[in-house]
Amino acid sequence: AWEESGLAERFPSFKAKAVDIQAAPDAAYFNYSEVDADLRALVARFPTDEYADNAQYWLGEAYYDQKDYVRAIAEFRATVANYPRGNKVPDALLKIGFAYQGLGESDKAHATLQQVLTQYPGTSPAAIAAARLEKP
Repeated sequence: AWEESGLAERFPSFKAKAVDIQAAPDAAYFNYSEVDADLRALVARFPTDEYADNAQYWLGEAYYDQKDYVRAIAEFRATVANYPRGNKVPDALLKIGFAYQGLGESDKAHATLQQVLTQYPGTSPAAIAAARLEKP
């Protein structure tokens, strides 16, 4: 599907970076500004592509990995708002909850993690949210 969409040809470095991010999300290993530029370009040029929601989600992941929780929340919220039926929505909500925890906003974190449980029961993000909610 990636190759058929033509995105690999338009963004030859993105696929390798996406694989790298998934394999070893280590801030010292990546040039996040390049990843950010590639992901933003992908979303801007191909907003309805089947991978656009994933690209938007990975923008949030890049900021989350750098502990820039405010920007991560904004990107994850964009995933939810712009791709409400996308496969990354439960994960984006989960990470919003985690980012709120990182900011020390426990009430917002709890509410967001509870939202994952309520809206996406039986999913992996819901199981992770439940486990996180059980921690003191």
